[in-house]
Amino acid sequence: MLLSRIENRGIPSERAIDHDYLERLNEVYSEFFLYYDGAPLLIVNASEIDLVSGERDYQHLVDYMLDIRSGRHYFNPTFFG
Repeated sequence: MLLSRIENRGIPSERAIDHDYLERLNEVYSEFFLYYDGAPLLIVNASEIDLVSGERDYQHLVDYMLDIRSGRHYFNPTFFG
């Protein structure tokens, strides 16, 4: 998913990033946030949304975020239809 988004943006400096590095970075972030509890945490399933040019997708995420006060939350926009 990340690699296809990098390709679609076409930014040369992003395309130069080593794919193995991005995979390792993703693993480290996943491990870190698995145990993170220092502040509210929102995990977003972004595989089916376009937050850059999809105004409806963006607004759903903002509305969801405004209701978060504490704890861990999962935003799965496929439930919005």
